[in-house]
Amino acid sequence: KKPPRWLKNLETEEDETRVLNYGINLALVLGTGLVFGYKFFSIDADLWRGWTLLEILSAVPRDNWSFYEASLASHPVVSKAFISGLVYGLGDLTAQTYEGKSIGSLDRGRMIRSALTGLIAHGPCSHVWYIFADDLCAPLGDGVVGVGVKLLLDQTVWAFIWLSIYYGVLGALNFDTPEKIVKTFKTSFLPVCLVGWRFWPFVHIITYGFVPQQQRL
Repeated sequence: KKPPRWLKNLETEEDETRVLNYGINLALVLGTGLVFGYKFFSIDADLWRGWTLLEILSAVPRDNWSFYEASLASHPVVSKAFISGLVYGLGDLTAQTYEGKSIGSLDRGRMIRSALTGLIAHGPCSHVWYIFADDLCAPLGDGVVGVGVKLLLDQTVWAFIWLSIYYGVLGALNFDTPEKIVKTFKTSFLPVCLVGWRFWPFVHIITYGFVPQQQRL
């Protein structure tokens, strides 16, 4: 039996690596999507008997939100860690796609490191920061002054703390030397802040002004 045409075209080791990367990356992306998709849409699977498709679909957003709020109440740090890991992983996938990379050329190591950084660092650390910021600014109240001071602290003190942690964890996961991690932080800190200051202050007006503390991430 003749081998498939695509297999005969793998004439070099580079071709084999390319196809292998394509298969692994596709399985990783689709597998992750299928797992989270299944979890999302099957939230009420044990109650579906007798439900119409419309009833199932209409209940999905509401019951997932109820599940999320219950998780925040019982396990806030773990819940925020997993959400951050998912968001950071998707964010890196989006960034690589924007850079013009295809499924076959995705740097899955970078994507996994980003997801792990969100999981083990951003979720838990941001949870602690929001509690600290609210306690520190409690005497100022919840008005414009209180929100403004929190916003200022967020974009200066917290930006420095978080970016230090971010580059430290990301560098450690990449097995970088301490010298390289420090150099990367020094080189990237100000440019990252300058770009962020065009966007994040407007977002965090909503975060600190309207979003309850337990739901901030």
